[in-house]
Amino acid sequence: MPGYFLDDFKLEKDDMNRSFKVSLKAYGICDIDKRGKWSVNTDQKNANLTELTSHKYLLVGQDPELGNMVQQYTIEFPETATNIEVEKDAFGNSIFEFKMDNPASGGFPLKWAGLVLFVIGGAWTGKALLDKKS
Repeated sequence: MPGYFLDDFKLEKDDMNRSFKVSLKAYGICDIDKRGKWSVNTDQKNANLTELTSHKYLLVGQDPELGNMVQQYTIEFPETATNIEVEKDAFGNSIFEFKMDNPASGGFPLKWAGLVLFVIGGAWTGKALLDKKS
């Protein structure tokens, strides 16, 4: 996961069953297109997915490169996510697609305030230059 910001690591070992549980939070996994549709690629063909709640899914898979070790992922979406659907890409990989407000959309009033301050600053500078020539 080198392309993501990872945080909040927890490791729980179970020596009796020869298993362990690693939990972490990975930020930056979602992609957003120009139409505001969010997506998460699982990178697994025909992923074994189970819907736990309307915003939480369980993904179970085996990795042949790790000796067919069974891996379980819990994918939890924010409460603001709507219309969560599981689709497939051109390669058969499972993809989650959902709708959510664009994080940049909340800054619209700030853009106008910045523009107004820019115009005021330009007028102030222009007035100062005209006063200097007089």
